[in-house]
Amino acid sequence: MRSVAVIGLGRFGSALALALEEAGVEVLALDTNEEHVKNHEGKVTEVVRLDARDGRELEKAGVGQVDVVVVAIGEDFEAAQETVLALRRMEAKHIIGRAQTEDRRRILRRIGAHHVVSPEEESAKRVAQSLTHPLVAESVDLGDGVEVATLATPASFLDRSLAEIKPNSEFGVLVVRVIREDGTVIMPPSATLRIDRGDRVTIIGRSEGIRRFASS
Repeated sequence: MRSVAVIGLGRFGSALALALEEAGVEVLALDTNEEHVKNHEGKVTEVVRLDARDGRELEKAGVGQVDVVVVAIGEDFEAAQETVLALRRMEAKHIIGRAQTEDRRRILRRIGAHHVVSPEEESAKRVAQSLTHPLVAESVDLGDGVEVATLATPASFLDRSLAEIKPNSEFGVLVVRVIREDGTVIMPPSATLRIDRGDRVTIIGRSEGIRRFASS
């Protein structure tokens, strides 16, 4: 997962865009609201003011080239539907919609969203995850079972290099960032980097792989 477009910079969309950027993902943030756009300048890879219902504007902004598009529009469900339809017409690679009711989830899936999330449900899942896997400090669901998670390094990995841990082959996850105890950020980390006490890592992978990594 290298690039994500987030359409709609309300509370949910903003939090998602900033968390993804912090995790090392290239973020293209889009909104019609000038204030929302200005608030994200310099905080994400690129931010553009446009009407996402217009497929030509989406193409012009480069949305067709990103790996995942998240339609984070919350209040205006009609606009969310029109945006999903515009993305389908331009054959976006993977579309994640946002809906607050089951009826709306069904509608977004029916018109072309590959995956639909509910922020309330995802929040509950994160609480459950924090109780069952306390090492995981934060996670973002990218849809289709893929997450970005930041967690304390399991004790079994201390004083071992990433090459020795083999996160990709052993757990199916990619380590994109290591955060030292003093706040130093190493991104991307090399295979020879050794894990020290107090390190935190940001990883991308499927939920099951992240759980196995955190439980090691």
